[in-house]
Amino acid sequence: MNPFSKIERTPFGKNWIFLNWLMTNHCNYRCSYCAPSLQMGPRQSLDIKLIENFLTRLARDDKKLFVEFSGGEPTRIKEFPQILKMITQLGGKTLLISNGSAKLEWWKNNASFLNIVQLSYHSEFVNLEHFKNVVNILKEAGAHIHISFMMKPDIFEEILETAKSLKEEVPCSMHLQPLRADFAGMDREDFLYSPVQRKIMTDFKGRRALTLENISINLKRLMIGYKGVIPTPVNLQRLEMNGQNSFQGWKCWAGIESFVINGEGDIYRGWCLEGGRIGSIFEDFNPDEIEPIICKKKLCDCRFDIHSKKIKEL
Repeated sequence: MNPFSKIERTPFGKNWIFLNWLMTNHCNYRCSYCAPSLQMGPRQSLDIKLIENFLTRLARDDKKLFVEFSGGEPTRIKEFPQILKMITQLGGKTLLISNGSAKLEWWKNNASFLNIVQLSYHSEFVNLEHFKNVVNILKEAGAHIHISFMMKPDIFEEILETAKSLKEEVPCSMHLQPLRADFAGMDREDFLYSPVQRKIMTDFKGRRALTLENISINLKRLMIGYKGVIPTPVNLQRLEMNGQNSFQGWKCWAGIESFVINGEGDIYRGWCLEGGRIGSIFEDFNPDEIEPIICKKKLCDCRFDIHSKKIKEL
């Protein structure tokens, strides 16, 4: 049982609406460790007018948007540059997860609208020189860059040497990502790594750690409160390790402070899918109609979902 009765963002984070958008299930890579459901979806078109209406409604009451884009590969969406510009014009911030494969011209044209870019290094398909050029374009534009190296066990040493080389060339945060047998599915077992390989992955760091200058970290800091006590900061990893990420029966503000969008354009409160579908980006969505919900889940095991305010019902 949680000893606290409230969890919420810091005053700085309360002024922002969080949106996690799985833009597409289509990807130009066919990585052996990635689920087909994140590779072979349709390359749908998006109605820019509906998207503009949706984003404008979210950025209400002087709230700003922090939008995280993932896929598939978001840069394959034709309308994506327009959406990035819209968010910037609304005073929002963006985070993109990408394999970096888009043409250099794409990156040159859109780098100024990207605040944080998390590049995934996929050894089966990546063109290393192109990847380096993308990193340099983003660096010149002032974006915060993070590189995740997908550590295939059979070529572990080869990828590690590439990571070490890039670490010397690029001042950005990095990590070595262990892979699961079913990377995007329900199988939570990692591929088999030796104890030495696991230690290497744990210890490896880039040349620039994620710091408070990273707006994503700033916005997602949390406070916990006890009845009659001033709220205090909480370490999310410690919260999870202590088994204090259970909010069953609590009132949750997911769907008010944050939203998620799946590959079909359906809107949910969070990736927990609690409360079911609440709208679509292809419909006239009104966020003002959404009320807090009583959580029925045993665990809140998605970090994005945890970052919405939760109050224990007494």
